[in-house]
Amino acid sequence: MNAETPDNTIADIHRIRREIAARFHGDVFAINADAQARTEASGRQVIRRGRPSNKATHPSGGTAATQTSNPSTAAG
Repeated sequence: MNAETPDNTIADIHRIRREIAARFHGDVFAINADAQARTEASGRQVIRRGRPSNKATHPSGGTAATQTSNPSTAAG
């Protein structure tokens, strides 16, 4: 069993990334196409999530704020 330290693992990731980049001459589109082809050829189930929405969860601004029925009783 190989005792991997975090430094060795990170070094391996960087080495593999350089090898892949060299194989495709740094073309990220070709790297992506190859990765997709290998994923499809593997026959494994792939779970794809939709793109995250850029829509705010809660609206901001003054018009959506709740108003009190009697503003003169506000502490202050």
